[in-house]
Amino acid sequence: YVAGHLVATGQASMLYPTVNDPSLAQSSFNKAAHLLLPDLSDDAIALFGYSPFLAWVLFQPLSKFRPHISLLVWQGLSIVALIFSAFFLSRASKVKSSDIVFFSSLFLPIIATLWSGQLSLVVGLFPLSAGYLLLRRNQPVLAGFIWSFLILKPQFLPVAAFVAFAFALSRRFECIVGITLGIIGIIAANMTVVPVAVSMNWLHSVRLIEFIFSSGSYEIPTHLMTCLPVNLLLALPIESRATFKWFTYSAAALLWLAALWKCKKTAQSNLDESLKLSLILTVGIFLLPLTSPRLLYYDLCLFLPAGVILLGNDRLGS
Repeated sequence: YVAGHLVATGQASMLYPTVNDPSLAQSSFNKAAHLLLPDLSDDAIALFGYSPFLAWVLFQPLSKFRPHISLLVWQGLSIVALIFSAFFLSRASKVKSSDIVFFSSLFLPIIATLWSGQLSLVVGLFPLSAGYLLLRRNQPVLAGFIWSFLILKPQFLPVAAFVAFAFALSRRFECIVGITLGIIGIIAANMTVVPVAVSMNWLHSVRLIEFIFSSGSYEIPTHLMTCLPVNLLLALPIESRATFKWFTYSAAALLWLAALWKCKKTAQSNLDESLKLSLILTVGIFLLPLTSPRLLYYDLCLFLPAGVILLGNDRLGS
């Protein structure tokens, strides 16, 4: 809400902390958040870490409402995205869409996403499910293009990239071409809509967030962290994290490469094409919390497609 309001009122330069801010608490965005949201705790530090393109396209219209109405509208859009995701997954499996919606209502990460107004359903689960259906229907370029929108929720993008690279290693490049073209288009749209200075501040904030996670300068919600690399680092003394960070991330990268090599063989096997895709996508989804440097509890709604795949496929389920 705060990001959309700043863009709508011509104050986009306040979206991200700058090199001149003495601390996050003194950043313009945090001050604006406490001004616009009077019920926000005095100890809370507000930070917008997503692409400025989202603030312009998605959040600016929602800022026309009062904060609680804006949140309600966003939650409604998230429910619509969940229903469409269930429809896409049902068309790509033997599971009814009504059953998927019912089971998703029992899955706590989805409840947490809806309750807290996170982005995971709209810019995460929705494009992932749509791309999966298109790939099942042998439209790899269009599937890749849809998957490129996961760059707006970058925690989920490795899953799509993993599937695309697995097929690319078996000389099927259409999906990765679609992802590449889509990302280029999103970057071009971002450069057209967003001022260069704001984009540069965003890139600076990405590095700043990485520093926050590794340095312990600010308290982070460790109870929400569901990614193995960060949990391993958080168990170490603060002064040791920078040293061991690259070992941890390198091990995660090696795990991706090993799985990619295995899934490349799957893509080249004589298995049914739909079974190949289901296997590779499921492997990518299960790898994410083991390797991602940034994955919170509500991001686990990404597991819904894997659950539907396993539920609807007798061979995988056994």
